[in-house]
Amino acid sequence: MADQEQSASLSDQLQQRLDRLYRLVGAAREKDLGKFPARVIATEERIGIEQDFCGGMTEDQIADAIYLMLDAIVHLKDHVKNRLVEKGDDPKAMLNAAKRCDDLRICRMLVNQAKHGIPTDCDPSDALSLSEVSRPLRMTVGGKHGKTSVMRLVNRDGVPGADVRGGHAEVIFSTKVVDGNDKALGNVHDIALRAVNFWYSQLQDLGFELPAEYE
Repeated sequence: MADQEQSASLSDQLQQRLDRLYRLVGAAREKDLGKFPARVIATEERIGIEQDFCGGMTEDQIADAIYLMLDAIVHLKDHVKNRLVEKGDDPKAMLNAAKRCDDLRICRMLVNQAKHGIPTDCDPSDALSLSEVSRPLRMTVGGKHGKTSVMRLVNRDGVPGADVRGGHAEVIFSTKVVDGNDKALGNVHDIALRAVNFWYSQLQDLGFELPAEYE
């Protein structure tokens, strides 16, 4: 009974950590367009609109939010390792799997290089950075004929809404990860989500009980 209670407690602790990671990744996507009002410029003759979707965040603030997310993803490894040791299990297999995960490796390199800088003797393919830091509106539609995705301003105050048919609209941290050769490795949000999904799969394989809604 004591072993079962300890196992349940460790699963709860890891679930809380995993919940936080999914919230951080989820915070990089916002579907409530009402949080990003446009600025209406009105005169007697005409009405103009100025719109962006940064939500008042500067490029540096967006990058800081991204690095906070990546740091939490990378350091879940230490928490998982400690919980395995508490269970009396060898964490070696988990550590080896983490090393083989390309998405987690990219997250780790970005975090380490942001903290300590890029070594002067670093191979260009390992010198990673964020490029084109932005927070645009992304609208997607289905591939069938007649599918549309339309954005409209719902009132004169400039509060935007999305009239979406056959697709969806969301504001996303759309920032590329590039190496020293300016080769794009992917979108940081997609990389981060795959890394969190890796942790979810690993924790299940290690015998920790996690909710099915992550799947």
